[in-house]
Amino acid sequence: MTSEAREFSEAVPVIPSSLDTTSPEFESNRRETETAVAELRRREALVREGGGQAAVERHRSRGKLTARERIEGLLDPGRGASAATRW
Repeated sequence: MTSEAREFSEAVPVIPSSLDTTSPEFESNRRETETAVAELRRREALVREGGGQAAVERHRSRGKLTARERIEGLLDPGRGASAATRW
């Protein structure tokens, strides 16, 4: 352990816990949380795709850009969306 880590661990009090990570209830909650996180990631991927391939094709067939494409067109190349937070 580095001296910096040791100083931090000595300065921060330990919070006592009665959580039993081996209990059936904990395991059930863990599985439910993992399922919810997987669903969130699935939905995030769908949003990143612009609502799915069919939605993107429908936009493009009308001569439109997706919201993500419009935003990328406003940003400097290579800067990414984080540059927009400075506006």
